[in-house]
Amino acid sequence: MATDGNSRVRVATAFVTFLVVFSVTARADFQFGIPRNLGPTVNSAGSDGSPEISADGQTLYFDSIRADGIGDWDIWMTTRTPEGDWGAPELLPWQINSYYADAAASLSTDGLSLYFASDRFGGYGSFDLWVTTRKSKTSPWGTPTNLGPTVNTYLYENHPCISADGLSLYFDSSRAGGQGYDIWVTTRTTTKSAWKTPINLGPLVNSGGIELSPDIHAGDRILFFDSRITDRDIWMVVREWRGGPWGPRVNVGSPLNTSNFDCDPSISADGTMLYFSSDRSGGLGGTDLWEVPILVLVDLNDDGLVDLKDYSLLARHWGQSDRSADIGPIPLGDGLVDAWDLAVLAESWLADSRLVAHWTLDEASGTLACDSVGGNDGLLQGNPLWLPQGGRIGGALRLDGFNDYIMTERATDTTSAPFSIFAWVQGGLPGQVILSQAGVANWLGAGAPDGVLSTELKQIGRNGRDLACTIPIADGAWHQVGLTWDGFNRILYIDGVEVAADTQASLHGATSSLYIGTGSRLTPGTFWSGLIDDVRIYKWAVIP
Repeated sequence: MATDGNSRVRVATAFVTFLVVFSVTARADFQFGIPRNLGPTVNSAGSDGSPEISADGQTLYFDSIRADGIGDWDIWMTTRTPEGDWGAPELLPWQINSYYADAAASLSTDGLSLYFASDRFGGYGSFDLWVTTRKSKTSPWGTPTNLGPTVNTYLYENHPCISADGLSLYFDSSRAGGQGYDIWVTTRTTTKSAWKTPINLGPLVNSGGIELSPDIHAGDRILFFDSRITDRDIWMVVREWRGGPWGPRVNVGSPLNTSNFDCDPSISADGTMLYFSSDRSGGLGGTDLWEVPILVLVDLNDDGLVDLKDYSLLARHWGQSDRSADIGPIPLGDGLVDAWDLAVLAESWLADSRLVAHWTLDEASGTLACDSVGGNDGLLQGNPLWLPQGGRIGGALRLDGFNDYIMTERATDTTSAPFSIFAWVQGGLPGQVILSQAGVANWLGAGAPDGVLSTELKQIGRNGRDLACTIPIADGAWHQVGLTWDGFNRILYIDGVEVAADTQASLHGATSSLYIGTGSRLTPGTFWSGLIDDVRIYKWAVIP
């Protein structure tokens, strides 16, 4: 259930790439992509919070205050359609929802037990923890049962999270023995045994502020939660092995946390996605449900490529509890270099770890241009034409120069982090734009009046200036165009050759959307007329 709060204390490790990454050691194992709102099908004009993703990734439970509920907070669920989209939410049945507040559902791995919080009649305090069970995934849920006075008190218990093995239940509580609202855990010997007296997770997790919404990953080595000092931020703690002591708390930082409320984390069982709630801009109501991809860093020697050198490092530590090579199961490994790590390495074989977004534009139909790396899928605007066999590399997208373009999320930080942008284009006219950031600047285009490659992405103030070369790209031939910035040097490339360069100490940037195929303000005359293919964004200044 989404409430107010947020902590802005930042304890994250920043690499020289200026991307915020996280690890129990000096070498990072994963980073977060760009958060994405789940959209109007799932979110409402009210508040939606406490997402809980099922083990198979096909069902998302959440709580909401929306017009067609039963009581205060109610528990809802949405399932994926055959196309992979989230379907219309369904209200869980009456025996789970009531006229009271019912919230913060947590589903067991087998899908047969649903834990939740409620202040309904029959409990011990303001909010209690309850559980309902069913015989099969297609059977109806039974009458909820209160977890009893060992777990619940006359005070506040909320946000239960059942572990993958069903033997640990994490939750937040204001009970005696804590520092206010703290995170606790109760355990049991078997799934048929009674719950034991809860244990406070201690000062490395609990701060003396307000800690809420714990979520334990299926690997049992990462615990996410949110913490409030002034607002709410998402934090995490990690441990070396299952059942071991938790390490110090770490704020997961930007882009997951903002100056708004960011809370209620829920990590998928496969470790590839984190769901959360937030009232940040771009939402539909009080708080909305969001998702952010988790990107595993498999490049063990940080040379930008997953290859035999990384395999050699993994083989050297085979059978050891070496954290520098423990990458599987994702996102943090299992404490041992073994077949899990080899499988993760194989999936990323010969992949360029510097790539943060890649729109291949090879689709044959549809309204989405898929990002194969960062999850920043673009929405087609106007009526662009897919050419599955007509691109420079595979397929391409033809734009009409009138109102065709792609709108997608921001995929990189252009204010301080080194980056590179490359795309293949054919056609175009002077003044038309290949890639831009909404309301900010045209990143790459065919500058007027001669159609030469140019960029308007520049430093703010009197030192900021456009950069252009003397070579036209709007000549009807295929060209690979690019822009790189290493934190100081700004360089334009055509077909792998440097064509213009200067220095800019910083660049203007924002959190707004990216446009592929039009200018930053959608001005007539800036829409691209021709083909665009294979758009890539890197987190480094790449030399072609």
